[in-house]
Amino acid sequence: NLNIRLDAIVNDSSAAVLSRAYVDPTTRLAVILGTGLNAAVHLPVSCLDESKFGSRQFPSTDKTTHVLVNTELSMFGKDAFPTTPWDEDLNAHHILPDYQPLEYLLSGKDMGEIVRLVLVEATETCGLFNGKLPSDLSIPFSLETRILATIEANFIPHLTPASFLREEWTLPAPPTPAEMHFIRQVVLAVSRRSQGYFTAAIHALFYLLHDVDDSLLRNGLDHISIGCDGSVINKYPGYMEQCQLLLDEMVRTDGTGQKRVVLESAGESAVLGAGVAVAMANAE
Repeated sequence: NLNIRLDAIVNDSSAAVLSRAYVDPTTRLAVILGTGLNAAVHLPVSCLDESKFGSRQFPSTDKTTHVLVNTELSMFGKDAFPTTPWDEDLNAHHILPDYQPLEYLLSGKDMGEIVRLVLVEATETCGLFNGKLPSDLSIPFSLETRILATIEANFIPHLTPASFLREEWTLPAPPTPAEMHFIRQVVLAVSRRSQGYFTAAIHALFYLLHDVDDSLLRNGLDHISIGCDGSVINKYPGYMEQCQLLLDEMVRTDGTGQKRVVLESAGESAVLGAGVAVAMANAE
């Protein structure tokens, strides 16, 4: 018996664009990176084929110049990036092989699984954990990103990192210093690769936007904002900061002439973005 009126349905990435654009009109893209991956981009209507609008009337460019596009970015990238045997293992045993190839390389859920697969192999072939795999690591996708984040931050209140892992993985003894060093290096390698691949994907979207939307140059924007939501991009230690450094370097050398592309947090965007969509719908 609730009195509810449905005014807008907005997916996560589009909501992130709307929520960030509400506070920063230079926003043209948004990304979601947590358990999964997605992105949306604000594109000129003219760059889309009429078939994209289905049964809906193709908008008049006199009234509507741009459209918000949900890219489903996770589904791109097959064979676009170098992979490892652990990536191939993850994909081969995934419930949906090849379905979201980019996501499988860099999302929070998959970062944990790649690290787990490396540790499983190191246990079996190199004697990690004295050759006895902790039962907690025997289950696919059981290694949570929060544990990777804690290992990378190398700080746990009232515990040493080794004691932390002993509790998390119910080990008979804390990992040795050599084992902790190895585990941390694996985590760093996986997270750094995630940052690099993620930034490359975002820069590709920016480059596309710059190529098809000449209003960016006409408006003389000194920067373009990218809204960011999701537990990995907003909470994983140093993740956004490292991506910003990589993005700065890419933009400096890509020939677009853009001064800056800035990653900005867009927390709670699913709620805020839907609210902006409703306000826009009612304004019309």
